[in-house]
Amino acid sequence: MVTPSAVLCARAGCGAPRPAGATARWRFCSTACKQAAYRVRRKAVGPDPADLDEQLRSALLALVARARCLAARTGAETDPPRSAQAAALVELAQRVAELAGAREVSSRGR
Repeated sequence: MVTPSAVLCARAGCGAPRPAGATARWRFCSTACKQAAYRVRRKAVGPDPADLDEQLRSALLALVARARCLAARTGAETDPPRSAQAAALVELAQRVAELAGAREVSSRGR
């Protein structure tokens, strides 16, 4: 019995029939569909390094600005406790570390 997947292109959204006489190894209707499927798979690997660089840069700037703000404060009673400020800085530092790690993994994969 012939299944639909055996006669139709494997690229999502195409649905065109494969060429007549195509072997089991021939999964796509054309080389254009084969390339399009590859590009979709490749793009799914990870985000663009340029986007990661921009996120990392903005997180670092936020971390530096927050550290400068905390250093400039005098410690008035309206300030949040130092432990809350330290926790906020730790969260920012963790975010920067996550972005740097994602950037490193992404650059190795390309």
